[in-house]
Amino acid sequence: MTPASIRRLQSIVVTQIPAYITGLRGSLLLLDDHGDGPDTIEASQAFLEPRNENMDWCVRHFLGSNAERIIEATAAEASKHLGGPERLALIRRTFDYLRSQKIDLAPGAPLVLGPLAGSTRGSWLFRSEAIQRPHLVFDPSGTRTDRWNERGLDQNGPYDQRTFAPKQLRIAVVCQAAYEGQVEAFLAKFLDGLPDVRTGRGEWIRAPYAKGFIRRYKGTPSVRQPEPLPKV
Repeated sequence: MTPASIRRLQSIVVTQIPAYITGLRGSLLLLDDHGDGPDTIEASQAFLEPRNENMDWCVRHFLGSNAERIIEATAAEASKHLGGPERLALIRRTFDYLRSQKIDLAPGAPLVLGPLAGSTRGSWLFRSEAIQRPHLVFDPSGTRTDRWNERGLDQNGPYDQRTFAPKQLRIAVVCQAAYEGQVEAFLAKFLDGLPDVRTGRGEWIRAPYAKGFIRRYKGTPSVRQPEPLPKV
C-alpha cells in the first residue's frame, strides 16, 4: 500500500466504529479519530464505508482506462431499475416476499400486508379531492397569468423580468478536476437547454427542457470557466 493509497483510503469501519487511516506499519493500519476504539487494526479487518465514491475509486483502481465506461454503464443500469415501471416491479416483489414470511409485530399480532393502495381497481379506499391549480401571476400588473408554471414561464417570462436589472446572474461551480469535462457538458445543457429530450405520449408529448435556464428565465448568466482546485 503506497502513501497515495493511504490518502485515498481514508474512511473505514472498524467493528462499527468509524476511523481514519493515517499510516501503515507492516500489516497494521494506523488510525486517528477513532474515539474509544483501537488506534491500530490489521488491514485484513478494515472495510471501506459502503459509499458510491469508494466503490468508484475501487473500480478506477482495478480497471484503469476502462473504469469510466463501466461506472457510467452501471449507473445507467441502476437508474433503469430504480425508476418508473422497474421500481414499481421491485416494490411489488418486495411486498410479495414479505407476505410470504411469518412476521409477528407482537405476540398474537401478525403482520398482514394487503395489495398496494391504488394498484388495482377499488384498492384506493381513502377519500381524495382534486384541488384546482391556483392562478400564477407573471407580471406586476397581474394581466399575465397561467395555471401551469412551466407554460407560464415559457410564454410570459418570470415575474420580475421587466423590473429587475441588471438581469445577470453569477454562477460558480466547484468540482473535482477529474470531472471538469462532465461539469462543462452539464452546464451547457443546463443553460442552453435540451431540445431533443421529450416526455409524455401522443398529444401530451412535450420538450420540458428545450429552452434551458437562459431563455426560460430571460437572464444572462456569467459563468467562470472551471479551474482545478489546488492539491492538498
